[in-house]
Amino acid sequence: MIHLARGILVTALIAASHGFARADSRVISPPLSIAEQHRSDDSRGDLMVSAAARGDLAGVEAFLRDGIDVDTPNRDGFTALMWAAGQGREAIVSRLLERGAHVNRSSRDGTTALMAAASQGHIAIVRTLLAKGAQVEARRADGRTALTWSAAENQAAAVECLLAGGADVNAADARGLTSLILASADPQREEGSGRTLPVVQMLLEHKARVNQSATDGSTALMWAARKGDLGVVQILLESGANTNAVAEDGMTALMHAASGQASPSVAEALIAKHAEVDSRARRGQSAVLMAAERRSASMLNVLLARGANPNLADSEGRTPLMAAARRGRLQCVESLLQHRADAKLRDNAGRTALDLALENRYMQIASVIKSSATR
Repeated sequence: MIHLARGILVTALIAASHGFARADSRVISPPLSIAEQHRSDDSRGDLMVSAAARGDLAGVEAFLRDGIDVDTPNRDGFTALMWAAGQGREAIVSRLLERGAHVNRSSRDGTTALMAAASQGHIAIVRTLLAKGAQVEARRADGRTALTWSAAENQAAAVECLLAGGADVNAADARGLTSLILASADPQREEGSGRTLPVVQMLLEHKARVNQSATDGSTALMWAARKGDLGVVQILLESGANTNAVAEDGMTALMHAASGQASPSVAEALIAKHAEVDSRARRGQSAVLMAAERRSASMLNVLLARGANPNLADSEGRTPLMAAARRGRLQCVESLLQHRADAKLRDNAGRTALDLALENRYMQIASVIKSSATR
């Protein structure tokens, strides 16, 4: 199940590639010693795949002349074609296909040559493989397709090529992650950069369902809001994204913006599209409480200015003022008090915001709360 909880990287939610980053390009020729020619098939498979990954065409040819099957895998089930495709070795891919390499063979985890090439943006190889009958909807064990993997890697040209080849734009992996969700999440970066916007736009133009949710109920808008990618948020909203969709944990896009890395402008964009400012998550947390606990006052001020209730308590009786006082968020405390936060409220343990400030030795905050009581 996918959780957008704070501190969990998106990269942990959507599995990374299998190491198809560019291998050492040095060519070893001739590649084989007499001893190597008599190793087991497993060892020879490892050596041929390694040669293909390096771009060592002479080495690959030597293996083939020696009678090794063109589809002999390495110990992980990857063939020379898969690794050559993932490394962008066009000449080797062409030669292997000429020698009868199975275009749709998959590794132990279901990776195909098309997935490997597309995820790394090797467009010429993608076109070659598609022309040779590569199955565009083949899936890895985790449900990932060439399209979803390419979208996760922000390979715009590959996404375009696969869509033209008939890829299902709404296919989802085992976690329910679609290409649109993955592109909106931009898992390659910690903060919103706008770099995936062309892929998101392309997917929407090809009728990606903007409100399709993952198995945990999370949507593309939630992911983009948490990442703080304003451009992606805006295009999703323009395409009809539901601002008040609720995931299994009760989180909405606005809550993710309030608790994640978004700028206040992301919250403003969501509220302008009728996001409910006082919705509460499973444990009763509101966007205001999340902002007060985790963010600077700028995000909190946007929510309060749009009418959010400063006194909504969670299931433990914690109010936003208590959360800010406990975390030492002086500016948030001041902003909440200015918006009529009630300092007399108590949590389920009987503590007030003042008690929590004193308990955590935030004496300046305690002074501000005491002063507010005399006004």
